[in-house]
Amino acid sequence: MAEYPDIQKKVAMEIEEVVGHERLCSLEDRGRLPYTEATTMEVLRFSSISPLGVPHATTCDVMLDDFQIPKDTMVSINHYALHFDEEIWDKPKLFKPEHFLDDSGSVRQHPNSFLPFSAGRRSCLGESLAKAELFLIFTWFVQNYEISKAPGDKVESLLGRIKSGPSVVRELDPYEVIMKRRTY
Repeated sequence: MAEYPDIQKKVAMEIEEVVGHERLCSLEDRGRLPYTEATTMEVLRFSSISPLGVPHATTCDVMLDDFQIPKDTMVSINHYALHFDEEIWDKPKLFKPEHFLDDSGSVRQHPNSFLPFSAGRRSCLGESLAKAELFLIFTWFVQNYEISKAPGDKVESLLGRIKSGPSVVRELDPYEVIMKRRTY
């Protein structure tokens, strides 16, 4: 949110309008906070913490489009490529919560191109818990704090501090942000 203060402001305004500041957001508020929910989904799409899924082996010969994949071949989902596919996402390299909003402002899903927790029988068992916790923690931070870049930080983009490479898990170089308590 330090990187995108305009989005942070929209989320904070939506939370203030719907929930106020007298109580914390609850899971029941998710459906009433579409921009906030879309922002958390965009965080999951944009971050691609695990760019490659857990490798599996094919149990039989498989034809996938024009490719034959022999039995016992190691395969994995390239989450990063899926989440940044220009044929699926409008301007995928931009952080846009609108990726998950329809024309009426309601949350829409991208089931075939949004797999932050993988899919199928071996998808993350903690997906529903992780999404719930992400929503509650994220809304608490934005409801209570204004997050901004540290003054004097010479790096133009905090996102430029994400280390890329063959690692299964992406790393982020240390950075500082300012968290100022919101006053109402």
